[in-house]
Amino acid sequence: MTNSKHWITITFLALMTILLVACNNSKSVGTTSKAETTNTAAKEELPKTVNIGFFEYIDDNLIVKQQGWLEEKLSKLGVNVNWVAFQAGRDANNALLSKSIDIQIGIGDPPVSIAVSSKIPYEIFWAGQTVGEAEALAVKKNKGISKITDLKGKRIATTSASTSHYSLLSALEINGLKAADVQIIDLTPPEILSAWKRGDIDAAYTWDPGLTELLKDGTKLISSADLAKQGHPTGTYGVVRKEFGEKYPKIVELYIEQLIRAQKLYAENPDEAAKIWSEALQITKEDAAKQAKGSNWLTPQQQLSDTFLGTKENIGNTAKSLKKIGDFLVDQQSIPAKSEVPSYEAIINPTYLESVVNK
Repeated sequence: MTNSKHWITITFLALMTILLVACNNSKSVGTTSKAETTNTAAKEELPKTVNIGFFEYIDDNLIVKQQGWLEEKLSKLGVNVNWVAFQAGRDANNALLSKSIDIQIGIGDPPVSIAVSSKIPYEIFWAGQTVGEAEALAVKKNKGISKITDLKGKRIATTSASTSHYSLLSALEINGLKAADVQIIDLTPPEILSAWKRGDIDAAYTWDPGLTELLKDGTKLISSADLAKQGHPTGTYGVVRKEFGEKYPKIVELYIEQLIRAQKLYAENPDEAAKIWSEALQITKEDAAKQAKGSNWLTPQQQLSDTFLGTKENIGNTAKSLKKIGDFLVDQQSIPAKSEVPSYEAIINPTYLESVVNK
């Protein structure tokens, strides 16, 4: 009887040990499964494709695109990159509104000001350049036009709602002319070049690489660098749909890292950068190098200064600059009503750039 009880006790303890081991194993399996589920969910939080709008001119983004740097980074996360070319900021605005694209690089102040007025839900995350000699007002050499006041009654082409359009209107105003005093024709840069060659226009305010072609048989009357000195600066920005940025901040930050990488390449090896641009735009390396100097490249630190984007805690003067342009467009009847500075501050989001810089 004693032996029987002894064996019962041993058997009971053995069973308890087996049950405890089984329970621990069950918990271990359950924990692993949960972790795997979490990792899978995290992967599913990334989109299958990111659609990026761009303009075909010299900037940091064109290097990123040509070198395939973003594809290299995002392919490891299972994300594809789809590039969409635009000829005008207004078209990029429409694409962002319809969610056809998620990010746009190189969009100018006027389209951004229009976006604020139209309440298009996107945010500025990058301010890579201020426009200099890369945009200008060119006139045909055989038209007898030597000063801006000579443009009265002339046919001037530009791209509506672009930095060039704003600069043209500013140049006219400074010289005592109104938009109604000239014939402004809305054309995309390729259309401007064609119209110029046909002799359909007398002048054009546009940007490189088309501008360089116009100046082969034209004369520069005033540039965006000149206008900046007279209180009418312009710049270009990187913007992201607010919904996309909030959902996929990692993608925006990876993109910024590649833009910074492109800036560094240009700073350290301008000859290599010129080669990349020349191949992308089918222009000479010499023209590419010259056109690159037509814009002022802003470092991340400059972008985060009070002069430009500022920081999350202290939004910079870009908001005031955008308001000035927005107010000007209202006066020109390009947009219906003026917006206050807080409305412009609301679309500036330096947190992505701050996160990259502070890593």
